[in-house]
Amino acid sequence: MCSFIGQILYGAVMLAALGLTLGSMFTSEWRKITDTGRGDSSGGLFNFDCQFSDLSQCRSVFDSRETWEKVVIIAMIVAVILEALAVAWTVFTFFACCCRKNMLYPYAGFALCSLIALVLALAFFFAHYKDQIGGVSTDLNSITGQANLGYSFYLGCGAAVANIIGLVIGGLTSCLTSEK
Repeated sequence: MCSFIGQILYGAVMLAALGLTLGSMFTSEWRKITDTGRGDSSGGLFNFDCQFSDLSQCRSVFDSRETWEKVVIIAMIVAVILEALAVAWTVFTFFACCCRKNMLYPYAGFALCSLIALVLALAFFFAHYKDQIGGVSTDLNSITGQANLGYSFYLGCGAAVANIIGLVIGGLTSCLTSEK
């Protein structure tokens, strides 16, 4: 019974982590620049408003990104894949009829690996964008803007917290499960 409750809690937390990570990836406000002269602007990880008719031009926009931005995107994709695998594994173990205890051990591993990928992405973004979080000079009529981390970054932080909770629940569930 304890393992069943642990599975439900773990599955719910990892599903929440997956939702937060997807929300973080696909929303457009990792950085928000408030500009006193030209209005506000924001930027996400993906450029969904690519107006080019040729997809190769959109690809060149992605290829022109700096290496650290590509690392952030790849780490976020890895985190989503691991969180989706964690949710799928949880559903699979609900229907396990034998060796159930042994099938619960990967719970903590999924959460830990996903947490590492998320922390890597968030740390790279924060470290490389830290210089722009203060004042940003736009060099257009001496207008000065203010760059801040946007809500998408904080959704990623929430996903990391959910993975920490999933790590604890997954570890407890796999350790405290009795074979029946």
